[in-house]
Amino acid sequence: MDNPQLRDSYIEAVSIDPNLILDGNVPRLIDEWQITPKLWDAIRFTVDHRNEDGQFILTGSAVPLIDKEE
Repeated sequence: MDNPQLRDSYIEAVSIDPNLILDGNVPRLIDEWQITPKLWDAIRFTVDHRNEDGQFILTGSAVPLIDKEE
């Protein structure tokens, strides 16, 4: 998620359809997932509905973005 050349595209993809990031072979490594808080909700929903273990590996060290409208 934090590739400087693709970051904006990833954020836009998650805002349009998180499954664009979540679909594919598992386990799926998602680094810097916290850049797009909407992704966390999509991951939880997907895990709950697939009902399988070991689907996603989430890593990150970036600070979550703060919504300036709050």
